[in-house]
Amino acid sequence: PQLSYGISFGSVKKVGWYLSAMSNFDFTGFDVIDTPFDKVAITGNSKTTRLSITGGLMMRLGEPVYLKLGAGYGMRIRVAETLNGQYVKYPANTYEGIEATAGVMFRLGGLAISLDAVTTNFQMMEMKVGVGFGL
Repeated sequence: PQLSYGISFGSVKKVGWYLSAMSNFDFTGFDVIDTPFDKVAITGNSKTTRLSITGGLMMRLGEPVYLKLGAGYGMRIRVAETLNGQYVKYPANTYEGIEATAGVMFRLGGLAISLDAVTTNFQMMEMKVGVGFGL
């Protein structure tokens, strides 16, 4: 599993909105050499850059359950270290583009717990679990 951290903010009564940003704070994927992966010698070390920015609608299904649907931009860039210490994208495990989310949020008093399914370009699927507070 890959751990990422983020923040979400929104407002809902019957129908509302939310914005969410998430990252693993490893930005190695933004600094890669422009060489085809099969043309370099690699060390076997790899890293992953994860970034997600989404927004969407929330709808109260019945107290305390809310449905969340959204979209935005996401990336999961897998990179491999070359023998000279630079990084090159590992294309078989790199996804960038439209990110779609669907999930539920439960409010228990001031505590909010959410569970979301997230897909990037409908090629990679992951689950997000969130714990926070509601005002």
